[in-house]
Amino acid sequence: MTPRSLPDYEPERMTELVPSHLRPGLRRYIEDGVRPGDALWSIVCNMSAYEVLTRVDDKVLPELLNIYRFLYNYAPGRCWGSEEVCEAWRLTRQDPDGASAR
Repeated sequence: MTPRSLPDYEPERMTELVPSHLRPGLRRYIEDGVRPGDALWSIVCNMSAYEVLTRVDDKVLPELLNIYRFLYNYAPGRCWGSEEVCEAWRLTRQDPDGASAR
């Protein structure tokens, strides 16, 4: 079983597909429901191209396709897709007091 009872999550694939400076934030978001920074949030919320492109830096831009590959193939399907889906995910990963579950 993978971390924190997420059977459809393969965090080890993050190393090959997600830029190193985004990995900690993406891992905290998926595993603990901690909202990432604006650039990563726009990606996981599947915002418009305009929204994503105005938030990512030059290091992320050439890696966008790989980040989406990771989300589509190796992240839990319920953790990305729209702001509503992402906010619901965050709530499921937090304890009843609103803190991250870890």
